[in-house]
Amino acid sequence: MRQQQVGIQRLENQVRVEVQNALIGVQQARAQHQSAVKQRVLQEQTVDAERKKLLAGVSTSYNVILTERDLVTAESNELAAETTYAKAKVELERATGQTINSNGISLEEAFKGKVSRPAGVIPDQAPGKRP
Repeated sequence: MRQQQVGIQRLENQVRVEVQNALIGVQQARAQHQSAVKQRVLQEQTVDAERKKLLAGVSTSYNVILTERDLVTAESNELAAETTYAKAKVELERATGQTINSNGISLEEAFKGKVSRPAGVIPDQAPGKRP
């Protein structure tokens, strides 16, 4: 009896730690994504300013190309951060046992092997993604 209680306590502690780690992961990933979005916005402004300088004759096309390259890097970093954030949210759902609810899955339908609603369309862009 005592061993069962110790085992249950160990499992509860393990679950608690998993949930806490997943929550921290989501918070860190969210902050990373927000930072990457700001970085991309600032780089877009830098490209715009460099283009205006080129039109005014005080910059070179080489400098414009460099700032455009940096913009592509910022966009890539934003996408990577968005992916990391999505993965962290999935891990939190897994750790808290919310995966089924979050995806609108009915266990009854799953056991029957029939789905009463049509399959959802995969969006081209994630919600909140810039156009």
